[in-house]
Amino acid sequence: MPETSSVPWLEQCRLWVRKYDPVGKYEEFHHYAFMRALSEKIPANAIIVADTGGNVIMMGHCFQSKSGQRIFASNGNTPMGFALCGAIGAWFAEPSRPIVCIIGDGGMSMNVQELQTVKHYNIPLKIFVINNHCLGNTKAWQRVNKRAEIACGPDGYSCPDFIRVANAYGIPGMPIGDWEHFDYVDQALAWEGGAILVDVVDHDRCNYEPRISRFDLPIEDAYPFLPREEFRENMIVEPWEGWEKNT
Repeated sequence: MPETSSVPWLEQCRLWVRKYDPVGKYEEFHHYAFMRALSEKIPANAIIVADTGGNVIMMGHCFQSKSGQRIFASNGNTPMGFALCGAIGAWFAEPSRPIVCIIGDGGMSMNVQELQTVKHYNIPLKIFVINNHCLGNTKAWQRVNKRAEIACGPDGYSCPDFIRVANAYGIPGMPIGDWEHFDYVDQALAWEGGAILVDVVDHDRCNYEPRISRFDLPIEDAYPFLPREEFRENMIVEPWEGWEKNT
């Protein structure tokens, strides 16, 4: 059990963040690693508007904010497509600050027509589509409940070529699917010709961890499960009854 009387609570939280970092050591390209790397590039005066679903879960797990940034999301309401509209509103409120929109492929398809609003008002949005070619959060739920591949991809769902869609609205776009092209992030953030869209593709990335795996467990006993002794040492209050049996 942590010594809360001698260790400040925020420092204890920082210790857990470092110890249980879900990004870990990575070499291959994937959305978790991209989200961390993107957060390192976005300037400290930026306003970041995040969408709903798997993309904002990954952002919560991996995005490291800077002092001075403002991050807006629709947690609790979670309307798909919120981020693009929210980013437009953020620019009208604070046109002097960089505005970054982080949105999934499903959410982007919900409000893709707002690219015309972006173009019409020449709003300099930096739009990052976290594109796993599936409705990731729903598909993850289906997999946990042994009902995967019902409707959320690839057989029951598909998304358009967002680069070509953006081009149709007169907005340039760039694809990223590997670390070799990660410098497109720098180019997009430095772009001064209006809005720009970056399509970040990592097919079928919907294994969000840590996560709640069963409804009979408390939220602190998340998957992947810690060794029982380590889990107990991390707890300040008494764990849920039967915690010893969980593996």
